[in-house]
Amino acid sequence: MRRTTRGYRGALGAAMLGLGLVACDGILEVSDPGRFVDEDLDQALQAVADGVEGNFYLNLSYHFIQAGLLSDEYRHTGTWAPWADIDRGRNIYGNSQSDGRQDRFLQNRWFAGDAIERFERVGGDVAPLIARSRSVEAWADLILGTTFCETPLDAGGAAAPREQVLAQASSRAAAAQQLAAAAGLNDYVNANRVAQARAQLFLGNLDAAAQLAAQVPTDFAWYAKYSANSPGQNNSIVTLTTVGFNTAAGLREVYWDDVDLDAGMFVDPFTGELDARLPVSHTGNFGVDGVTPHYSQLKYNERGANIRLFSGVEARLIEAEAHWARGEHAQALDLINLVRERAGMSPHAATTDGSQVFDYLNHERFIEFFLEGVRLADVNRWGLIPGMLADGVFVGSEANRNVLFPLSQGEGLNNPNIEDNISARCLPRV
Repeated sequence: MRRTTRGYRGALGAAMLGLGLVACDGILEVSDPGRFVDEDLDQALQAVADGVEGNFYLNLSYHFIQAGLLSDEYRHTGTWAPWADIDRGRNIYGNSQSDGRQDRFLQNRWFAGDAIERFERVGGDVAPLIARSRSVEAWADLILGTTFCETPLDAGGAAAPREQVLAQASSRAAAAQQLAAAAGLNDYVNANRVAQARAQLFLGNLDAAAQLAAQVPTDFAWYAKYSANSPGQNNSIVTLTTVGFNTAAGLREVYWDDVDLDAGMFVDPFTGELDARLPVSHTGNFGVDGVTPHYSQLKYNERGANIRLFSGVEARLIEAEAHWARGEHAQALDLINLVRERAGMSPHAATTDGSQVFDYLNHERFIEFFLEGVRLADVNRWGLIPGMLADGVFVGSEANRNVLFPLSQGEGLNNPNIEDNISARCLPRV
């Protein structure tokens, strides 16, 4: 992505777009218009950092819908052809509604770097602001590496496979963690530890992932923040896919029988207990298409509902997976049961059956991280897509279903180091 060909006017523009997510009345007002004092400058720089972070969050909720459609979380219940293409795995290069999302995450990454240059140029007590913007750089890479098959590693660079993007996300999160620690931003320290652990997990480096995860307290949680103040600040999962708002996507039909309609909750498939982690509503209503029953998630039910992005719960399940992969089933089960206990669920009985422990782990990750942008990578890295096709999870899907989002064609058209060639761009695969 070249700075001269796309988007906004730097990080200050990002700040102005994202100011609705922070308390900023009078943020650029000065008592003497001819004199910009240190206090005013500090507030302006805070606004830049808030804007960089806030605009990244605004991209997430819409992208998580699309990732849900491409995974087994969501199905299309509306009339929008691009969403139907994603639902059926027809999201190929040059014909993918995800183009705009990748463009925006690339913009987020550039905004963060531009803001850091601004902070370093101005000087003063800017270490916390640099740490925050470095975090956004890393987190944008994490989302890109998790859900897109290829992405430029830097503005105007060649397309790199997702493994390289995840490696860059991990190294950037490590740098952001160090900066946050030096600035006393403990929550950013833990958020970046989880970001590193997730990147290493998706790269297949389970031991490294578990070592990072072990340093994160179980009660830690970091949220992407939204607001009901204006439509541009809303959580799109709510406004586009939730009963009482729009109903263009809902819980995939393979899970409809796992919902207790009277209680409005998902039912644990192993114990039969109601699971409050995934509230679901269906009263016989249909989606926007007027044909498909709409089973609405209620995990997020207000326009300003925040989305958990990193957590100690994720850290425990990463550790559990590392134990499972080493055949340490008792230790894996202990951590899975710790997560279940926090959610008010009964523990699973001890077992030496590795496949059973995997089933427990798979379900816990599904229920805990529903519409948190993680599931698509899980079903891909575990090789579950072919079985889901055979089992009818993806109803009406082709055998050559695309399982990741392709590179944005805008990069192929505007980036001189990337060829606009559909035959070289994320061919469908299972």
